[in-house]
Amino acid sequence: MLKRTDHIDLPGDTRAAPATLPAATVVAELLTAGIDRAILVVEDEARAEAIACLAEGFAPTMTVVHLVASDALPGDSAPPSAANVGRRVEALRRLRAATATASTDPILLVLSVEASAVRYPTPAAFDEAPPVFRVGDTIDIAALPALAETIGYTIDDRVDEPGEIAIRGSVVDLFPADRANPARIEFDDNSVITEIRSYDPVSQRSLETLDTVIVGRACEPNLGDGVAITEHLPDAALHFDPLVDNRRTRFLALAADGTAARQVKAALVDTRAWNKATAGRQVLATDTPVERTPRFIERRDPVRAFRRFARSVIADGRLAIAGSARDLRFLASRLGVDAEHVDSLAEAAAAPVGSVSLLCAPLDQGFVHADLTIVAAADLLGSRARLDDGPGVGVAAFAEGATLQTGDIVVHEDHGIGRVLGVEALPDLDGVAADAIVLDYAKGARRLVPVHEADRIWRYGADADAVTLDTLDGEAGPSVAPRSTLRSRKAHVRFRRSPPNATRGRHHRSSPKLHSMNGSPRASPLPRPPTRPVRSPQSAATSPAASRWTG
Repeated sequence: MLKRTDHIDLPGDTRAAPATLPAATVVAELLTAGIDRAILVVEDEARAEAIACLAEGFAPTMTVVHLVASDALPGDSAPPSAANVGRRVEALRRLRAATATASTDPILLVLSVEASAVRYPTPAAFDEAPPVFRVGDTIDIAALPALAETIGYTIDDRVDEPGEIAIRGSVVDLFPADRANPARIEFDDNSVITEIRSYDPVSQRSLETLDTVIVGRACEPNLGDGVAITEHLPDAALHFDPLVDNRRTRFLALAADGTAARQVKAALVDTRAWNKATAGRQVLATDTPVERTPRFIERRDPVRAFRRFARSVIADGRLAIAGSARDLRFLASRLGVDAEHVDSLAEAAAAPVGSVSLLCAPLDQGFVHADLTIVAAADLLGSRARLDDGPGVGVAAFAEGATLQTGDIVVHEDHGIGRVLGVEALPDLDGVAADAIVLDYAKGARRLVPVHEADRIWRYGADADAVTLDTLDGEAGPSVAPRSTLRSRKAHVRFRRSPPNATRGRHHRSSPKLHSMNGSPRASPLPRPPTRPVRSPQSAATSPAASRWTG
């Protein structure tokens, strides 16, 4: 459990450093300690992002701020990138807004030791709200270049990097420094904004329609005298990873190497200044041993192993399954347990003894906390689990070298194992055009999967010759049964709504079956070998934390 300790430095202590706690354990301990405000200083950026994402999943009402470190050393002639500055300024602005209100919601600030070793402008410097463009507002095109310069943006012919703006006729393209994708603003002859859309900076394809776009700053406020990060969250309790002192020392030495001493001192929080800034603060430490849950995917029969484990847990405790919304949806009807969705870790912990909860949180490995056992979806699905809920692959991804290719064997989470035949244009429905991925199944049956449902498809890592395709039920959903019906896209594509449980109970076969998790007492293991779910390059690029969990 977390407890209050004195902050004592032991420079002569040669004992082995304590092991770094998993990210999930740190978050769970913090949430149950009853701390309203806390600053977590951790070893590196990957761990900071993992903890921040887990905290958002475990406690949605908590204000979680991840302050990234600068990608340039203090005193460097090369400035930090616009994207890096944008994320940092937005984080400190959110932190300022959270502390300035009378809300009692808890606040958590997570940062790496490098981010804690530099000075920041005073909290008041982040009071200014960033520019906002809304549909229906009037945009002053003549003043836009001056505004761009003020907030650190660059006027360019083509926008493909954060911190850039392009003005072309009645269209303004801009890439907010603190966002993953640029936005396109269209306005009429009276300079009234008529439409705002986000788009892919590589393909230039539109992604979604927006009502507003906030233009985060790409330059930081004047540093002035600068303050330690602790000044931005007064009275906050502190938690330090075991190795942060050593990393701080190395970072300060690296920053001072080859740079003017006066310049570095003005930008850094040295050891003496840091000790002064943290003096008198409550320091949180943990002496709770880490207890992991089994990796069921490594068992011969993962489903049976999980059911046996679940029965033993709920006999006198509580069980929760944590993962992405997609993974929870897939597992909910296949594990043979009655489970209820919950919104937070606290809600799962408060559930009656013997209950099973489903919690949407990016957990990569399960653990035990008090009398609550949390199993990760990754414990059941292995490398096929998705830690986030990014968008699935689209038509453009096929043309741009996505993971899926024509001829690949895939597993649809509802309809089983099939083969990708390509992409078909669907007929207009209610005036809306769309495309679909064509999946080939046994007995000449095919199914059209709309591209916006591509997150239901996983690539199956087996050779086509070694796999028997599943047989579609005749009552399945939007499908095209005979092969000849695909020859005329507009005349023969049929759509029917699937009745409940229409696709369950496929014919038995010798190859691995996805529908083995259907409650059968002798269910076979999940399909192997494990592969990751289909994702677009854009989704992967905008979710760097998804593959860097350290917990």
